Amino acid sequence: MQDSVPTPDARHGATRVFLALGVPEHIAASLASAVPVTPDAARIVHPADMHVTLHFLGDQTPEALSALMAGLDRCATSLPGGTVRLDRTFALPSGNHPRLVAAEASVSRGLHVMREHLTDMLATLSRQWPGLTPESRPWRPHVTLYWLKRRRHHPLPLDLPLGLAFDARAVGLYASQPGQVPRYRMLASWPLRCDEDD
Repeated sequence: MQDSVPTPDARHGATRVFLALGVPEHIAASLASAVPVTPDAARIVHPADMHVTLHFLGDQTPEALSALMAGLDRCATSLPGGTVRLDRTFALPSGNHPRLVAAEASVSRGLHVMREHLTDMLATLSRQWPGLTPESRPWRPHVTLYWLKRRRHHPLPLDLPLGLAFDARAVGLYASQPGQVPRYRMLASWPLRCDEDD
């Protein structure tokens, strides 16, 4: 069941949203201190904004958001949890012009199953709400640490070992709030089953 968090005011139109796993506060603090970077080289992600994106959904109307929340209410009991391991830092995209540095995540089987359930749910909803069509590109779980600025004169801290892990207990629906810190606000969350996972 979703938390009792206010939904966006319909008078303000569409809201940019995504589904994600939140990063616990102590893990986010460790990530923030583990990767050295200065504000002149990058836009640093606030620890409260750190997350593992499951599906980016873009701008959604209040009606589509209501349909999405109802769909999550229906499938929430079948969503398993699992473990997220943050192994190392890497750049995206790879190559000569990366845009961001992130912590690469490996997730347990239950979280892959959970995301597949979400993909199926979104595909069903998209028949009525095309804007909820799930992304087709392969999922590469990660936690963005900072966005690189164009005029970068600093070496990238890549392949730094992190050795961090946390249990994913809930899936959250987040909204962007540009110009504010933190940048993202949780609209609702749904608990994940605490099954044994490998």
